[in-house]
Amino acid sequence: MSLSQNLGQQETGVTKAGNSSFNRATRDHYDEGAWAMTLFNSSAHEIIISPDPADRKRREDEPAFIRPSQESTYLGGLLTILQSIPLAREALLLRNRSLPNYGHDPQWWNGQPINLPKIVTMVDAQEGDTDWDDIIYEAQRLVAFLDSTTRAFGSPDALAGLKCISQYDRESAVPRFLEAWQEAAVRADPGNQLGTIFSSTGYREPLTEEDNMDQKEFLVLEPFVEHDPGQTLYDVLDRALWCDRLDQPLADIWLENVAEVLVMKLGGSQKPVDVIIPSVFYADRYLAQSREVARDFRTRRLQAYEKIDKLDRAIKRCSQSKLTAQTGMTSRDVLEKAASAITTKFADSAPADMAIEDVANELRAMSARIEKQLKGLEDKRQNIKDSLRDYSKILTEASPDAEPHYKYTLRGVCTEPHVAYVLRRRDQSGSENNEHTTTGEYQWWRFSFSTEDAAIRKAESLGRDKNDSDQSDIIGYTARKVDEAQVLKAACEESNQVLLIYANNNAMSIREEPVPAGLQEFVRRDNEAFESELQDAEVTYRDTGIADTYGQPSPNPEQGYSTQNVNVFDYQVPSFNETEGPGQEMQERDGRPLLSRSSTAGPVQPPSDAEMWDAVDDKATYQPQVASPTFNKPCLMTLDNDTVASATIELLETRLRRLTYLLTGDANWTGEPTPPAKPASLSDSISSRLLRLEKDLEQLSRTTPAVRDVLSLHARFPELFHPAPPGSLPENLTTQNLASVVLSYASAYPETASRLSSLNDLPIPDAEASASLIQLQPRLDQLSRIQDEQARQISELRVRSAKALQRWYEVALVSGGECWAEWEGRLEDVEREVRREEVVRERREKEL
Repeated sequence: MSLSQNLGQQETGVTKAGNSSFNRATRDHYDEGAWAMTLFNSSAHEIIISPDPADRKRREDEPAFIRPSQESTYLGGLLTILQSIPLAREALLLRNRSLPNYGHDPQWWNGQPINLPKIVTMVDAQEGDTDWDDIIYEAQRLVAFLDSTTRAFGSPDALAGLKCISQYDRESAVPRFLEAWQEAAVRADPGNQLGTIFSSTGYREPLTEEDNMDQKEFLVLEPFVEHDPGQTLYDVLDRALWCDRLDQPLADIWLENVAEVLVMKLGGSQKPVDVIIPSVFYADRYLAQSREVARDFRTRRLQAYEKIDKLDRAIKRCSQSKLTAQTGMTSRDVLEKAASAITTKFADSAPADMAIEDVANELRAMSARIEKQLKGLEDKRQNIKDSLRDYSKILTEASPDAEPHYKYTLRGVCTEPHVAYVLRRRDQSGSENNEHTTTGEYQWWRFSFSTEDAAIRKAESLGRDKNDSDQSDIIGYTARKVDEAQVLKAACEESNQVLLIYANNNAMSIREEPVPAGLQEFVRRDNEAFESELQDAEVTYRDTGIADTYGQPSPNPEQGYSTQNVNVFDYQVPSFNETEGPGQEMQERDGRPLLSRSSTAGPVQPPSDAEMWDAVDDKATYQPQVASPTFNKPCLMTLDNDTVASATIELLETRLRRLTYLLTGDANWTGEPTPPAKPASLSDSISSRLLRLEKDLEQLSRTTPAVRDVLSLHARFPELFHPAPPGSLPENLTTQNLASVVLSYASAYPETASRLSSLNDLPIPDAEASASLIQLQPRLDQLSRIQDEQARQISELRVRSAKALQRWYEVALVSGGECWAEWEGRLEDVEREVRREEVVRERREKEL
């Protein structure tokens, strides 16, 4: 039975030796004897390691947010921003399509999907469209989660993993989510206008009578940003919507309706995007009622562009000619160099009746006239650009000629996939004297989620500055208040892609109602699960002695033995063929089942300490010593070849990532080092450059006798090209040479003597301070023993967890797969017999 269903027909073609093209395997079944391909696993993704439960608890003065997803960029920030807009929140809740029970999974917050039973029609089953409403329910869960969760953040992975979103490029996750959600909302409740609050419609009037009027609906406006310092958001939208050219007539383009929640994504090839983002956006100039004003503005703008183009050509003619363009110099540079050469190099060889200084002065005067002419042209060009800036302010701010009415305010910005700025309603119960506040009832928040934020959060909890040397594989978050000026500056300077969300007054004036009862119950159960995680973590810390900060003796003195050889490799377990006593595989020490607790830290990750590499032996088996829970002597664990190979590969990958970071010095928001840039061509690679150097040296030795003599001398007397070792002295030195060597170090003797004498003046430390330090040694030894005991218990739990995981794979997955394969084979046999009977029946009917 295939692991992937309903993927369409197989892509066919001919594979040639010269130009091969490979694509995904999309057929449900392949003959193993004729193919050597595997099915594409679209559900595989890298798991993000979250902090401990105590670090994931939401603070009272901080709102919750949705963390980024590696499969869908900007989706988490978009959902966080939309939940803070009342109209968008009501739309995503879609109260007419709510469920009485939204299910429960303790790991849903971390991306684990919730699969609920549903009733589908035969038409939906035949078309393969049975999960079209999952996007509505998942959006409802996320909105309710942001409303009243006790967690600091949630995950959009369950939403991003839906079939309607996961099959697309990660960069197009935002428009694809809005499109899929609108399709599902309109289908679920056709008469509800909330399903189209993100939709805008544009029209283009035909230039000729034979053409038809073009109409385009879009949910996300994605203009490409061309590099132009000082440009505003209106300049970018003007170029994207109108696309006016000097050699073409103006096309009448306008927006018939603009979404109440307007989503825009700016993207450019250079970083930063360098676009001035307004906090208040007016859409009047792009609407149908402003078509005449916009046409006049566009005409004047084209005229300005034409003048600027003429001035650019004139500036180019004055600054460069055909002859100077080949040398890369301007006309002024050529004149200045000619004047300098006449006065220096040709002064002696020039005729006697020729005035050298007059010629040089005339050349310099000509260069000054060119410079003055260029300055005048540049001033004219700048004046035209300034007037163009004044044109671009039409219908963007109040003026005597026209005043805009369709006002949109900036509600959120996403600069990086892991950084989001959200304008939220201010908590009235908080302090009113905070320095990071905005006027009115709203406050800007900055949410960031990365490994760097984990270090910052840790430093803040310890009450010290962040240390750049603190590196961690765990991703953390920061949430802080910022000013509007900081948000606008970040939108302009932080990234080359910016997601902007604007909302009009209607979207902000809707009264926020509580979520339905089913969603309240869903969040309540999730909060209870999180409270259970916190209690389990607290019990674990208390039992293992982590909370004992005063060095009290361990309640069990027999656990104080040394465990220096405890091995804490991830997935370092004994051979799965080994068997232990009954109940050892699935039971913990206190009798509770191993699988009763839900894992909150994600899967076990490979270690990052380079010292653990030295613990791996080159042999096929590895026998670390682990302290036994019953006896005071180590027990031996033998690893099979696959386990040792897996640990070796993981450690090699860790070292490779470190080397990559040393080479590039850059990492993305997940902490993964950015790989170095690939060479532009094969000739730019290191091997090709070394090969060229060797060829050049060989050619140089063939053509130059001196180089050939040096190489032959090096071959015959290599000791001439190597300095003498510092420990051996030449024997043929004279007394004068030795004296000069000794005298060169004469100044070092009094300096060393003064340092030795200064040691006598140093005071001896106080005995009480030394005694207090010595008294701390028992506490340090106690902490060391506790740490060793924790390492031993962790190693034991990893062994048992791996065995439980293997048992689950063998019993649940492998056996289940075999059962399904057997059922499918039996169904195929039955289907074959049924078809055979049908063919026989048809033949008999034809004979009759």
